[in-house]
Amino acid sequence: MQLESEILIAPHHGSNSSLSYPLVKMADPQLVVFPTGYQNRCNHPADSIQKCYIDADAVLFDTADSGMISFYLNP
Repeated sequence: MQLESEILIAPHHGSNSSLSYPLVKMADPQLVVFPTGYQNRCNHPADSIQKCYIDADAVLFDTADSGMISFYLNP
């Protein structure tokens, strides 16, 4: 099964238990968004989770760093 996705919203803010390697492999996202809060007490996203997405050649965005993130999609 192939699930292609250009943009992936990271499950559970990028917590240590949120990553599914089969999902990353199937979706093969180009961009990953971590919906996190500034100085969140759980330190999301986890470094190991970010590394997995980086190893999959995805560009990472974190709302704690940049605020709201918008994408404009072409049909």
